[in-house]
Amino acid sequence: MNFPHSPLFNFLYWLINTPPIGGIMVGLVGGGSLLAYGLTLRWIARGRHADEPEVYAYPTPALHQEH
Repeated sequence: MNFPHSPLFNFLYWLINTPPIGGIMVGLVGGGSLLAYGLTLRWIARGRHADEPEVYAYPTPALHQEH
């Protein structure tokens, strides 16, 4: 590994390299990713049903009905 030789990095490598704690870390990262993905999809789905009218900051010629 190309980690800097410091006690902190050595400790973190030792901690994550152990099978039980490394597995827990992988589970937390994977679970957090799936949770973020699910919450993002829920946010998108809830935004689809928002009761907000479309409001434009300024009028444009495309918005006017010209006769």
